[in-house]
Amino acid sequence: MWIPSLCIVFVACVHSISCKCIYEHYSLDFPPVFTQRFEEQDIILKPLSQKLYISEGKSLKAYCDSNFSVPIFDESESEGIASVDIKCSKGVLSYEDDDEDKSVKVETREKLSCYGSQPELYAGYSCGGSAKSLLYGLTVQRKQVVLSTFCYNFNTMDVMYISYTSSDSSVLQDTRSRNADLSPERKVAVNFIESNEFRTKELNSHFLLKLDSLEKLDLFRFDYLVPIERLTKSYPYQLDLLEGPNSIPWWINLKEGNWKRFEKLLASQLITGDYDVHTGIAYNHEIQEEIRRREYQPPRSTSPPANPYYEPRNASRRTYEQPYVYDRERQTWIKIPAKRSIPNDIAYGDDIKYMSGSIVKTIPLFVWTYVKPMSDSEGVVIIAVNSPFIEASAYQRLEFCKGRFPDWLRDLEDSARIPSLGYMFACSSEQVRPLIRVFPQ
Repeated sequence: MWIPSLCIVFVACVHSISCKCIYEHYSLDFPPVFTQRFEEQDIILKPLSQKLYISEGKSLKAYCDSNFSVPIFDESESEGIASVDIKCSKGVLSYEDDDEDKSVKVETREKLSCYGSQPELYAGYSCGGSAKSLLYGLTVQRKQVVLSTFCYNFNTMDVMYISYTSSDSSVLQDTRSRNADLSPERKVAVNFIESNEFRTKELNSHFLLKLDSLEKLDLFRFDYLVPIERLTKSYPYQLDLLEGPNSIPWWINLKEGNWKRFEKLLASQLITGDYDVHTGIAYNHEIQEEIRRREYQPPRSTSPPANPYYEPRNASRRTYEQPYVYDRERQTWIKIPAKRSIPNDIAYGDDIKYMSGSIVKTIPLFVWTYVKPMSDSEGVVIIAVNSPFIEASAYQRLEFCKGRFPDWLRDLEDSARIPSLGYMFACSSEQVRPLIRVFPQ
């Protein structure tokens, strides 16, 4: 149900000399984007507790990607109007109506909301395999602004990873590129109707694993992969729009344990500089089984490397432990070092699944975040085990790389080795890239 957005303008003056206007927006449904000109740059104004403070004599622009829900000007001539200049003068917030050649006061209960949702999702480029990207952004003053990118698999309806930056988003910059096109024809009508609460109940009631005495425990829940404020930045929040593509089934102990601690440390680190951040999932259990143990079937037109597999572990099953995996999409062999491959005895294959409608879904084994400074320095990949079904003795062998935690994560090192809080380890991007099929370049 759409609820009209209301605003109230407060006036504060001292002896008629110092005045300011306070704009308060009571709905976060479809508020406009506010910009202000400062030293030849357009600055995005982020409301503090839904309030904007406009100094005496200053102007700002209220911008809607589509149109204002209530006509600002004469209704017959309002079509196509998407922005209005608002000025604070003598404690009064007003805009100019050129048609009427007069100044119109923004009065109490004046409706200043947008007709439609902004920002929105747009179709982007392929990011590997069956995954396509969803660009979350908007156009402001003819500048295309991409706030975050979702690498999304529409076949399985699963997010693979999400990319965003920690740089200052207050300066309105055009991020248009060959791969980032926010033209109207690329707008995606993605409708994620089910809430995370509903998806969590569905997951736990259709869990396809016999847990014996644990079967009445809720082990997993759907929750955000990335904190929502990092994706929306200074722009209007669209929580319902992002809830679907930004959610995964989390093992609750990990989400509320080490990952929560990691997110706090990451938030503190991101304000110290400019970073590219990518967060995603890896090795759902079907992929894990495929990499761990596969019957050797070389493609007809492609010759495998020398000695592509070892002797069969089980002749009756004709399965092989091989140090190479053939990626049919890339049409190349990927070498997986034997010491870093997923061990047989900690793979659970078809067990960790659940039903979503008529679709059998899998739960990701790993959740990872790649944090890289925008400078040339190497970043770090933090990987967490998203499963309660790992034997305690198997965790160290589950680490497919041996990296070091950076200084800003030293407070996490001790608890990262506690399985009940979610086991975590660190890698370099070069170690991880050959092992995770869909990983940022």
